[in-house]
Amino acid sequence: MAAQRRGALERVHLLMGDWRSLLARLADTEGWMTAVLDELGLTELVTSIDGLSAVGTAVILAETGSCPGSPRRGRWSSMPG
Repeated sequence: MAAQRRGALERVHLLMGDWRSLLARLADTEGWMTAVLDELGLTELVTSIDGLSAVGTAVILAETGSCPGSPRRGRWSSMPG
């Protein structure tokens, strides 16, 4: 039983290290995303909208940025989703 407990504690220790590493990577990614939003000059605009954060806007732009071709009038209305 003691050997199992020691193994379980070791796994929890490794899991906590992974968790801390993941949080650090997430913070770096969010910082990078908001820096891009700053470069585009959109941070002040999007943070003036209730319920929308700079990171949330960056995520939306990242997910919609893969639309094929350039946006033209009427093109977005024909996009699925």
